[in-house]
Parts: sequence; structure tokens; C-alpha cells
Amino acid sequence: MIKLEKPSFPPGWNLPNGTKILKRVDKQQFVEVFALDSGEYLYLFHEEEIVKKLRNREIPHEIFFAGGIQIVGKRYPDHNEGDISERLKKLIERRGLDAIAGMAELKNILIRDVIQPFLNWESYEKYGITPSNGILFFGPPGCGKTFIAKKLAEALRAELIEMSEGTVGSPYIHATSNNIVQAFRKAEQIAPCVLFVDEISGLMPRRDGLSSTEQYREAEISEFLMHMEGCVKKKILVIGATNFPERIDPAILRSGRIDKRIFISPPDIEARSDLFRLFLEERPIDRDIIYEELARITEGLISSDLKLIVNNAALKAMQKNIQISMVLLAQEASQFIPSISQTDLNRYLEFAKFHR
Repeated sequence: MIKLEKPSFPPGWNLPNGTKILKRVDKQQFVEVFALDSGEYLYLFHEEEIVKKLRNREIPHEIFFAGGIQIVGKRYPDHNEGDISERLKKLIERRGLDAIAGMAELKNILIRDVIQPFLNWESYEKYGITPSNGILFFGPPGCGKTFIAKKLAEALRAELIEMSEGTVGSPYIHATSNNIVQAFRKAEQIAPCVLFVDEISGLMPRRDGLSSTEQYREAEISEFLMHMEGCVKKKILVIGATNFPERIDPAILRSGRIDKRIFISPPDIEARSDLFRLFLEERPIDRDIIYEELARITEGLISSDLKLIVNNAALKAMQKNIQISMVLLAQEASQFIPSISQTDLNRYLEFAKFHR
């Protein structure tokens, strides 16, 4: 690790591409910022974990040598006080679909059917193609429906509003309807916007299943349906998520409302491998870990199952004051009972047959 009392590069230092260092303009722990004669600013990172993440996530960067020590840097067109912490956060945090482990088929569907139409509205409109007005994410709990919705909003470069029965529901007559109106109004004001409705089956239940004391909820459902009509033309994309798709009122699933259904399945083998890497990224681990093998022996497990396996192995390693090893992880995986039964999975697969 490099001490930062003196600049890594003195003024006048020529970089390999011919750019010259003018002066160091900022310094924080593990980071130096230099002004270049090109008008750019060069950030040098002296912290191993930051450098490792830059490389592992294939973020564009440069490699320099000073005093025989290898230093990793990245250029920015500008620099202001306070930029460093925010830029570090963006570098080490995966954003958009890149943050979703594996799930290549799901990502392709989202890019083709959601992202491209939403970001290229005019081109699609020219050919009379209207992007999806709303999307339903359905599948077992613990498979990342909420996480995927948030990362999709990032990929769409859209603001995110979260709502659920718990946040907009009210015991007072008309209060829930008013909260629904306010949510759509806010979405329109800050568009482009993703309006994410978690557990939409609770907010929009089947009307034919309402009891005599719940008839007032029909007005709430009608209010939501009315505001959903054509909201994509206002650059609002409604995403609903549920573990119980069969409990949703059918009217909301017709064309022009939530007209696309996407099954969020348990993670595939590639996703499981990536999830193990992600969950182990900040922990002390042995070099003997084989992520592909861990993915193979955890078929059928969901992301929350994998996280619990890693946590249990980490706890045992901590108690013994050793690194987390392949043996510990494999032992935990072999003893783990899946959270989702085959019966539950078949229920979702049956609903997925009606995929649009």
C-alpha cells in the first residue's frame, strides 16, 4: 500500500500516452486526483480492494508504474470537491443489468422487450409498435424480483417509485384510492419513471374473491386500472411483483395494462456461480474455492438459500479463525434443504404457460 504524504506523480510527469501531470488537486485516503494538461483529471487508486473490483468487473482503467510500484488509475472529464466518494461508489457497485448475476435469458428478454422499446420510443412508434405498458414479475420468493425491478429502472435511466398494499393501503374510505392517484401523479412529474408495485396481488386482488365487507376495494382496483391506461405514453412503466400470480385481478393483466408477464425463476447454474462470487467478495476466502462446482451442487436453490450457505460457512470459519474454504461451503450446501418445493415450482411453471 502506498503512503500519500507525497504525490505518486510530481508536476511535469509525462504519462505513457504523452499527457502531462500539472499538479495534484485532491487527496483522500487511498485516492489521489491529478490535473492533466489535456483538461482531464486522473484518479489513482491505492487500495487493493478497489483495484480488484475494477479488474473483476472489467471497468475501463489504466495501469501506471511509479517507483517500481504498479498503480491503477481512471480518468474523468471534471472534478469537484466531494466527487471522490460518489465516484468510488459507482465504480465498486454494479449497476443496471450488470448487477444481476447470471440469468442471461432473462436479461435478453428485458433488453429486447423492455429496455430497447422504452429508450427508443420514436423508432418503435414509427412502425406502430407500442412498448409494454406494464410488466408482471412473478415467481418464488427469494429469487430477486424486487432487486431486478430496481436494476431495470437503473438500466432505463428512470426514477423509481415503490409502492405496495402496506404503503398505500388505508383503513379509511377513499384514502387508498387517493394514495394511488398521488403515486401516479408523482410518477408523471418525475418521468421517465418506473412505478414498482411489490406484492401487487395484495393491492389488486381478484374482485370475484372479495367478501361482502371488502366490496369497497373494487373502487381502489378501478382507480388503479384507470390510471394504468396508456401510462407508458407518459414514460411511466408499471412493474408488479408477486409470489401469487393467480390471486391478481384478471383485468389488470389484459393488453394495455400489465401486458407482459416474466417468470423470475430460481437462479440458473451461471447465476449461482456469480452469486457465490458476489456473496464471498468481501470475505476472507481460500484459493481453493471452485465456484462452478458450488453452482453444480446447489441446483434448485434460490439466491437467499445461497447467501445463507455462505453466511453459515463464514460463521464456522470465524469461530475457528480460518479462511472460508471450499470444504466448509460444500458441507453447508450438502446439508441444505431447498426453500422451494417442486410442487410450488410447478405452480409457477403452469402460470408461465400463459406468458405473453
